[in-house]
Amino acid sequence: MPTRATLQLRLLGDMEVRRDGEALALPRSKKTRALLAYLAASGRAHRRESLCLVFWDIPDDPRGSLRWSLSKLRPIVDEPDQVRIAADRDSVRFTATGAEVDFVDLRRTLAQGLDGAGRDELIALAETFRGEFLEGLDLPNCPDFQAWLVAQRDEARRLRAKVLRTLLAQLAQDPDAALPHARTLVQFERHDEIAWIDLVRWLALSGRSLEAEQQFEAGCEALGELGPDRDRALVLAWRRIATGESTAHSHRTEEISEPVPAEPVAPPVETPAEPEGFTAPPLPEKPSIAVLPFENASGDPADLYLANGIAADVIEHLGHNPRLFVISRGSTFTLRDTPADHGAVPKRLGVRHILDGSMRHEGTQLHATARLCDGTRGQVLWSQDFKCPIDGVFTLERDLADAVTRAIDPGASQVPDLTYDLPHPKVEAWCLFQRGTLKLYERSETDLTQALELFREAIDLDPKFARAQAASVDAMYYQLALDYLELSADWREGAMQIAQQAMDTAPQHASVRCALGQAHLIMRQHESAIPAFEAAAELNPSFAWAHYGVGAAKVLSGNAKEAMPHLEKAIRLSPIDRNMGSFLLRTADAFLLTRQYEEAVVWAQRALRQPLYQWSRHAVLLSALGHLGRSDEAREILDEVLDRRPDFSLEMVRSTHLYTDQVKLEFVSEPQMFVDQDQFAHYLDGLRKAGVPSG
Repeated sequence: MPTRATLQLRLLGDMEVRRDGEALALPRSKKTRALLAYLAASGRAHRRESLCLVFWDIPDDPRGSLRWSLSKLRPIVDEPDQVRIAADRDSVRFTATGAEVDFVDLRRTLAQGLDGAGRDELIALAETFRGEFLEGLDLPNCPDFQAWLVAQRDEARRLRAKVLRTLLAQLAQDPDAALPHARTLVQFERHDEIAWIDLVRWLALSGRSLEAEQQFEAGCEALGELGPDRDRALVLAWRRIATGESTAHSHRTEEISEPVPAEPVAPPVETPAEPEGFTAPPLPEKPSIAVLPFENASGDPADLYLANGIAADVIEHLGHNPRLFVISRGSTFTLRDTPADHGAVPKRLGVRHILDGSMRHEGTQLHATARLCDGTRGQVLWSQDFKCPIDGVFTLERDLADAVTRAIDPGASQVPDLTYDLPHPKVEAWCLFQRGTLKLYERSETDLTQALELFREAIDLDPKFARAQAASVDAMYYQLALDYLELSADWREGAMQIAQQAMDTAPQHASVRCALGQAHLIMRQHESAIPAFEAAAELNPSFAWAHYGVGAAKVLSGNAKEAMPHLEKAIRLSPIDRNMGSFLLRTADAFLLTRQYEEAVVWAQRALRQPLYQWSRHAVLLSALGHLGRSDEAREILDEVLDRRPDFSLEMVRSTHLYTDQVKLEFVSEPQMFVDQDQFAHYLDGLRKAGVPSG
């Protein structure tokens, strides 16, 4: 059994030093006490000159003042067999052997995670916070110390919030036990709307209606400090609570089952074969999750769009949270027709958590079941049922996203999701949009045509439906990329007009920014596409297409070397994406244009093994083989592409490739070309060496 430390330093709240449980008298000098806290909290050696600059002015004989302070601290912290203030001519440090420093110990504990922490352990951790870090020990005349103190207080506040949110998640079904901790949380997290909603809800459940109303008013005042309408979610929650519509939830969907305790996951079932050369990616540092398509439990194929649409919208909600790592739907929906294996899928996608579920549509009601699993441990963390009328689907999605966020990272719920600020579309328009999205995912020429028709119907019903407008541009981009149509100037300009209409309505939505980037690519305005894609990736850091768009636009504008990290990010966020052929193609282009021909061959060959046909995958491979002088291999590849595209030639590539040179761009008033025109010439020169006919 470990021996209890003989010396305890308490930095959370009023500073205290105890030996064997008995409080010791501290020096009256605030700087001396602050010096001890500074040394103990940092846990490292500091040069004497640095300490003098932090605590004393030059005219005050700083070295003499430092020696005096150390002489006052040694009798307090040193023991006959343990020197804790270790100093030499150059440096000073605090040695923590045989001592406890509450802030340091707490930080170390939380760095290991709270996944396995029980209720009693969390309560003990919460009680460690007796107040703010070094409460009352400010030194306004020591700006360097004061800046350090502010940073430590901010870290302590974040650690405290993490402990309390984790504890409150465990106490969700015990309002009386949760209330003291919920009150504490709103005291120092005044601008956390979820904390206020939960506090008011728990007060109502406990029958404390007067205090619930008082706390509601206090919450509105606190949130109002952030600006007008920032208390909207709290006001809506209060209306439902006050009318008794729902006190079991902070939102409008109805939870109709208790969380299921952790249990072993069923034995693995066979999943699709892993791609050639596959190695399991390491887990991200952030909390990570993949949301699988929900099962259509209605049994009616016509309801598939509902099951898929709910899962897709939850992915968007979660993706807008920068604290989370969320696998893009392009990968998770690849597994739509595959039984979920909660051991293999996390490994394949490189995430810890998996959310799956089912959806049943009965009349005007939706019944959804969601299950959150820790794939690395083989455990079901919780399973919940929700029901709502079909016009409540948007609240159901929000509730589900909030529940997942709280479970995998309680602190993440304080980060606003910008998609919540958008007006909800008409439900009928949303249904058409989701039907179109199913078609869009398939990518065939017929499917893309049908997707566009469905998106147009959705927009006709709701002209401000920005996501449907963005999806229309997405479908048009694939018509171009997959070479399905003879594309006119009017068609290209039409794509840009739709993207601009979406921007007018919802510029803060990642898919809208991404659509603007795609429209710029359609117009061959590659450099203008870059900031649009970058904005999309900033709004939704887990949006693989946005990262791919940045990489593709940089390749196409002549900055192939800068493109590499963005393309790698896209592949990591969506490792089995339906669009993987394009991800690999642009990576091959980047290697080719940076004169790394062997790598270009490898990546182009990988691209050719992906579904959907693009002649440009053959073209980059041919160019790389041509530069390498591997004529026999080039001849075989050329025969393959000529079988599919008899008109394949240097002239055809020159006039239709996204690299297209300026003389072919009559439809663009202000075309933006390669920064270096030699890049495309180099690309074409490789094709010429590979034996591609001129025209």
